[in-house]
Amino acid sequence: MVRTQSGWLVITGLLAAAAFGGWFIRGWQQPAASATSTAAPPSPSKGDPAVPGQIGCLGHFQPDDDVVRVAAPYFQSRPSLVERLLVKEGDWVRSGQVLAVLDGKPQVEAERNWLQSNLGLARVRIAQARAGAKRPSIDAQRAEIARLQSVVRYEQARLERTEKLFATGDISAADLDLRRTSLVTSQQALEQAEHQLRALEQVRPEDVTVAETELELAQSRIAEVGVRLRSLTVTAPAAGQVVKIYARTGEQAGASGILDLADTKRMAAEAEVYATDVAQVRLGQTAKIEMEGGARAMKGEVVRIGSAVRQAAVLPNDPVAYSDARVVPVRIRVPGCAEAPCPIGARVKIIIETSPPRWRVLCLPSS
Repeated sequence: MVRTQSGWLVITGLLAAAAFGGWFIRGWQQPAASATSTAAPPSPSKGDPAVPGQIGCLGHFQPDDDVVRVAAPYFQSRPSLVERLLVKEGDWVRSGQVLAVLDGKPQVEAERNWLQSNLGLARVRIAQARAGAKRPSIDAQRAEIARLQSVVRYEQARLERTEKLFATGDISAADLDLRRTSLVTSQQALEQAEHQLRALEQVRPEDVTVAETELELAQSRIAEVGVRLRSLTVTAPAAGQVVKIYARTGEQAGASGILDLADTKRMAAEAEVYATDVAQVRLGQTAKIEMEGGARAMKGEVVRIGSAVRQAAVLPNDPVAYSDARVVPVRIRVPGCAEAPCPIGARVKIIIETSPPRWRVLCLPSS
């Protein structure tokens, strides 16, 4: 009987010890679980099914009108050199403002002056072709004709006397033939002189056409040189801020151009939405944009949805799990950037409100 009572006491003690140990372990694990539940959630990178009507993604700031790359033309089959750079990074410029002057301008200006002198010469040639020969040349030719006419009359008179002498037998037939030949030669010279006079007095259309063609060619070459000369003065294609300079004074303007220009007062966020979630995105939807580090939060509006899938460019803290992600770019206009700077390329976290929250109504039967 004593053994039975002692056995029950041992069993009761073991059960009490087991219950106390379980309670202690549960109390030790509960704070850890509580701390884990209060930890900050990871940054969204895909639509969270636990938050209906929202899509979380990453993105970056960029100008709403994109960045304009101001390039430079080639000069004599080589990249141009920047002779003078008239702006610096951060400057605001207006449309048409001169940004830089390239080398080669004196050479092109000299070529333009030479062509302009040729243009004047072409105009003079047109005037000459339309006017025909000079008046002194025509007068000289007429005087030559008058002289040859006198020669022809003289030769005719001599031939008549020779024929009379030949009839009386005073001269030979050879002398008569000589006088006849002299007359024919004088007549031929007169005819040639008269033909030359008609040619001098006549304006040939072919000469005018050639002169006019030379004038048109000179004008087209001057226009071409004018275009080249204007291209050596680089102007701003639009108003904006100089955000980056690639070629300074004395440097070569290569494939990167001279500088980048952007309107940094009208900024947007380029969101990278998963291709599986983009069907929920619509134009006009509201988005929340938070700069990296939680420095500032702003609101925006979806204004453009991309039509092509691409590989993600903005990687989160764990790029291995995100490197093969396929995303669609979504443009979100951010009006708040007009009040505070939004650096180009700065990473942001974006939550797009795809639909308002839906509430479920539970109807209970009346008692």
